[in-house]
Amino acid sequence: MRIAYRNYLIATHDDGRYVALDPSDPNCFKMFSADLRRIYNAIDGLWSALAGATASPWSWMLDHNEVDLDAVVGAR
Repeated sequence: MRIAYRNYLIATHDDGRYVALDPSDPNCFKMFSADLRRIYNAIDGLWSALAGATASPWSWMLDHNEVDLDAVVGAR
């Protein structure tokens, strides 16, 4: 699961840590706290549920296992 938010791509690092990657510098990342890990997991669960419930994905569901949080906020 990858989550796009502002200038960051939120994902899991190879060693399992939750990180925010800067697409302009893929070697630069910020580690997430346990709270952000829980938020990530909640979004991942929501995406999975919505992806299974709809025939055509919404605009904020970018691709398989990708969510654009800025588009979600804009769609409200």
